Amino acid sequence: MATILLVESEPNLASAISSWLTEANHSVHVAKDENQGLNELKEARAEYDLVVLDLVDQEARSIDICKMYRQTSAKISIIMLSTENLPAHEGPARADAYIVKPVQLHVLSDTVNTLLHGAAPTEKSEIRLRNLVVDVKSKRVLKGGVPVHLAPKEYELFEFLLNNRDQIFSHEELLLRLWGLNEVKSDDTVRGHIKRLRRKLDEPGARSIIASLYGFGYKLESNEQIAASHLTVNSALDHSNGSEQAKRIAVVTEHPFQA
Repeated sequence: MATILLVESEPNLASAISSWLTEANHSVHVAKDENQGLNELKEARAEYDLVVLDLVDQEARSIDICKMYRQTSAKISIIMLSTENLPAHEGPARADAYIVKPVQLHVLSDTVNTLLHGAAPTEKSEIRLRNLVVDVKSKRVLKGGVPVHLAPKEYELFEFLLNNRDQIFSHEELLLRLWGLNEVKSDDTVRGHIKRLRRKLDEPGARSIIASLYGFGYKLESNEQIAASHLTVNSALDHSNGSEQAKRIAVVTEHPFQA
């Protein structure tokens, strides 16, 4: 757990970022502007590990603000949120990381973890799921050995679900994590991307690679979860002598709700 100071003037964005980081077991204090944040750093009894800084006045004050913040603690890490790519400055004038708005919370989370714990653990360069092979480094997807073209946002959604297999995400969570707060989107945005992924990645007549749980959201099932579901279906049929109730259980388990 880390102690994080969030300097953010937009209440909705501050609330979303604070909630996100708190759920990741960090302690988060919110300051409404740069001056309040600086006072908090000077007066805080506990030393902050990291500052997430959203500058109202971008490049004009970025150098001075970083210098002042680092004067309070040479060890503190700074993530700067910006509406544009800011030039990299050397020494104390430079933030440790820059994130261009609109903020995507999973990107912010990855950046926080990298600064706090060093380089992220090496991930598998290749992930296999059913008849799919995903080359993580090249962002290439093969289906039965044949390349599958995914649009950038389709791949981003697929990779997110792939890295969080067996976890359920609602429409709202997926919009927040992948599209950010400042993009005007609706549930149909997620639904449309899910349908396109199913059309490109599913095998005809087979259980969808992305399961829909009515009223809850979506999840991408791991090979282990799929195997367990098949065992459940087969067990129900074996112990029921082919009763209509067991058949209904099998149908629901094998073909979960679609979007």
